[in-house]
Amino acid sequence: MSESVPLIVASGLVGLLLLILLLISGFGLYQYLWGPAAVRKLVRTYIFKRRIGWVSVIAIMLCTAMVLVVISVMGGWLDTFKQKFRGMSGDIVVYRPGLAGFAGYEQMLQVIRSDPGVEEALPLIRAIGLLNILNQRVEGVQVTGLDIKNFSKFNAFRESLWRQYKKPLMQNQTPPPVASFDLLPDVPYEAYRPGDRLATQRPGMIVGGPIVGFRKNEKGQVIEPAGVFSLWARLEVVPIDPDYRSFQDMQPVPNIYWIVDASLTQLYQLDESSVYVPFDVLQADMKMTARTVIEDGKEVVLPARCSEIQIKLKPGADRQTVIDRLGPTLLAIDEQFNRQTITSGLRIETWEKLREDFLNAVENEKLLVTILFGVISVVAVFLIFCILYMIVVEKTRDIGIIKSMGMTSRGVASVFIGYGLAIGMVGAFCGLVIGFVFLRYINEIHSAVAELTGRAIWDPKVYAFDRIPTDMDPATAGIVVGVAILSAVAGAVLPAIRAASLNPVEALRFE
Repeated sequence: MSESVPLIVASGLVGLLLLILLLISGFGLYQYLWGPAAVRKLVRTYIFKRRIGWVSVIAIMLCTAMVLVVISVMGGWLDTFKQKFRGMSGDIVVYRPGLAGFAGYEQMLQVIRSDPGVEEALPLIRAIGLLNILNQRVEGVQVTGLDIKNFSKFNAFRESLWRQYKKPLMQNQTPPPVASFDLLPDVPYEAYRPGDRLATQRPGMIVGGPIVGFRKNEKGQVIEPAGVFSLWARLEVVPIDPDYRSFQDMQPVPNIYWIVDASLTQLYQLDESSVYVPFDVLQADMKMTARTVIEDGKEVVLPARCSEIQIKLKPGADRQTVIDRLGPTLLAIDEQFNRQTITSGLRIETWEKLREDFLNAVENEKLLVTILFGVISVVAVFLIFCILYMIVVEKTRDIGIIKSMGMTSRGVASVFIGYGLAIGMVGAFCGLVIGFVFLRYINEIHSAVAELTGRAIWDPKVYAFDRIPTDMDPATAGIVVGVAILSAVAGAVLPAIRAASLNPVEALRFE
């Protein structure tokens, strides 16, 4: 609600100014429509019937469309980031910086799940791994271990899956209620790994679509690579103990997986480097399960660890209140199970706070670009000023005739202000229509331009999204249109004052 207050205030101010200008120009409009016939003819012939006025209309139209497109693309970019980050995260995240994770998460989960504001809490493991697909493609990836059945109820992760969600919807089928890592029943896994006695017992893996060749055609349709769900992959991870100092004494742990689905979050940079595996499998490979070791001749039980805890709140629960309520207990558990250092310590943050630096950077970029294009649009104000001032200078004698026939100085000024208002309204409306149509078909336009020039302007590897995101907010569009109209009227104010101040006798003698 607090974020919408400035927008409401700005909308109110723009509306108030437009109302005042409408009242000011009302008298001029009255003279033009219902005044004496001679006055109407002179105004129409010598002032309004000027083709150069269309230049002002085109300027306002282009500036309005340009600002709308910039704001909508940047706003769509920001909103898509928020939507995707929110869809892959809980309302609150509990974590410790570093790759080693933290112990005591099971005790923390008991405390968290007992809170009246919490609906569910799930542990995750994040690691860095080396992915080898069919011994043909090897690359480093970000590995996430999760309880996918519960996690798919937790947020929008299930909606990013191609085989288990997107494809059934395209085929007018009902997707499974929850996602899973289960192997496909119609795939002969033994035939694809002959000699592997555990072929049908290998765990499933979900990979980012770009890793296995998923792409979109020129129509934006997803192209599924042939045989992608019969591929096996070898994933190696390096277990990291809380006391690690170097990789020198650490041995990579390999495991064989079957690719059972592809994640298409529309965040290209996330999809091209992410894989998802069962929580318990990754926890065992990372040696983060509870186990007994010998230290100084004594048996020591090391508790299980995870990388973070995702918390989903019940509808209506306040996140900061829940954090304040859980914080002291979770910090006490952390101090009990984990070594405290200068650079580590349990963090309990909302998902927005966790992504704050990145989201603020995008918001600042949106504001900066909007200001820059707004400054460029000031050119339209000077253009209208120059055109109307030129009309006043060239038609000084005609203005004198109009005033000598009974039109007051106020009436003359209101005619020019009304003219500027008309230019602004026509130009802003045309700009709104052009901007809407351009944004509606912006990806098709981009594809056509890329095909003609052989060069794609929007590279998903750079801009993160596989398609150009747009979001034309009606309130923001209204403000842009209102400011465009105000700009047109502002350019007409000085010429209106100049015309109103002309002395009829001197104006009639003007050559």
